[in-house]
Amino acid sequence: MIAICALILANLVGAPAEVSKATATAQSPPAPNEVRALWVVRNTLTSPERIHRMVESARAAGFNTLIVQVRGRGDAYYKSRWEPRAIELKEQPPNFDPLATTLAEAHERGMKVHAWLNTSLLANLDALPSDPKHVYNQHPEWLAVPRPVAAELYGLSPNDPQYRERIVVWSKANRADLEGVYTGPANAKVREHIYRIWMVVIDHYPVDGLHFDYVRLASPDFDYSRTSLHGFWKWLEPQLDKSERQRL
Repeated sequence: MIAICALILANLVGAPAEVSKATATAQSPPAPNEVRALWVVRNTLTSPERIHRMVESARAAGFNTLIVQVRGRGDAYYKSRWEPRAIELKEQPPNFDPLATTLAEAHERGMKVHAWLNTSLLANLDALPSDPKHVYNQHPEWLAVPRPVAAELYGLSPNDPQYRERIVVWSKANRADLEGVYTGPANAKVREHIYRIWMVVIDHYPVDGLHFDYVRLASPDFDYSRTSLHGFWKWLEPQLDKSERQRL
């Protein structure tokens, strides 16, 4: 679905003139409360000009709602106090705010905007974050751990570079089933971090909705981080008798 919508968007943004006036005129007005939504991937939000073209094209095509991706890989396409500005915005001035720009452009045309945030997916395997403030670098203890390397990593400090390297190496070897590096939702600090991100968007932007993506583990091989294992043991131990606990 996302891939299809992204392709639609690419065609719309790339050639707005090709959306014929006849087609636009033929669009029936939305019924009350009807949602005609377009998923907008983050690489469309990298300049004011691209945002303007996207909004104009979406409106001409009959969409009344934009679902814009403002957290892709633990980064921000808005003003965030908790996560670094997306590297794709490096050519833009510091005061450029993609979400604020999209909201202004869309609301001016009577369109709604929902913020789309990837939740657990944190980094691409082939483009690991270099910003020291990125969660991948600042909190390696928050990373989800695959079962095959769990025993090895259990006794290793997350601050040791080998810790992240082993997760990445294993993930690359099994990339057919993985999109990238994930955080572990069993960690209470991870959940608090995600909650803070949501609240920044809600408190500081007049968005019409929030959409949460990748609210899951990377695959059935995850999460065997120390935090998850300790939580499982805390739940399991009271259910075991003495002999079972001794065997473990």
